[in-house]
Amino acid sequence: WYTQHECLCNLVGNEVIIQQLCATKTLVEKYEKSDKYDEFVQTVKDYTFLEGCRVLISKIRLPSKFIGDAESDKSSISQVYMYFQDLLTQDVYFDVEKRVIESRWDFIHTESIGFSYILNPKTKGGLGMAEKHLESTYAAFTKHISDEDKVREEFKKELQKFVVFVAEPGMRNHELFNNPSFHPRVWWLVHGRNKFPLLSKLASNIFAIPTTSASSERVWSVFNLIHTKKRCRLKNETVNKLAYVYINSQMAVEKNDEEANIDYFLQQFNDEEFNCIEED
Repeated sequence: WYTQHECLCNLVGNEVIIQQLCATKTLVEKYEKSDKYDEFVQTVKDYTFLEGCRVLISKIRLPSKFIGDAESDKSSISQVYMYFQDLLTQDVYFDVEKRVIESRWDFIHTESIGFSYILNPKTKGGLGMAEKHLESTYAAFTKHISDEDKVREEFKKELQKFVVFVAEPGMRNHELFNNPSFHPRVWWLVHGRNKFPLLSKLASNIFAIPTTSASSERVWSVFNLIHTKKRCRLKNETVNKLAYVYINSQMAVEKNDEEANIDYFLQQFNDEEFNCIEED
């Protein structure tokens, strides 16, 4: 998706340059006898072809960004919900394409994705979610809580308290939620676990769910880089240790970035809130 999108953008963006190249004498003399030369020139001069490229760019721009973000290790499943909400409201797709998107959305629209969308402070308790989905998601929350009525009531109260909090977070928290480095998992780790202890247990599991299998597939790529034809006599134990060192060295860099992110969050709290976190 990403490669196709970038190639099409480069093609349309360099339309004038490509047309000028077709008229360059040296290139004409060099390639005019080629079987593909006439076809290439006709394609470049065909307005409908370039217009079709522009239409295709508008169709795959959002899916390309969606897939790229989803395959990163810093994505969360609440972003999957957000991207599909955008996809479903786009007016660039034909009816048959919309039905494909809706079919895919019905397949991946699980309770966990609904939970993650509501528990992401940026969504203000599910703002933008379809009413029928919002009601069913709130109703499903209690299914995953203790069977004790007392605990369920406490959970419901805490959920209502959370919705009220994120609906009007105040200037400081509003800036925090809209910061480019904001991640709901970090917020629940630093702030949510003290303010909403019951919800934080669910949130910690929800935001630990990977958005794609790309991270596990990257591990196999690491093994392929280590166990090559020239190093085929490495023992399994040695390969595992080398892969462990490589992968964890990358994670150490990401951890430093995350700790810097957490430090930023801590700076936003007053002394009383900070002390609660330190005691915890």
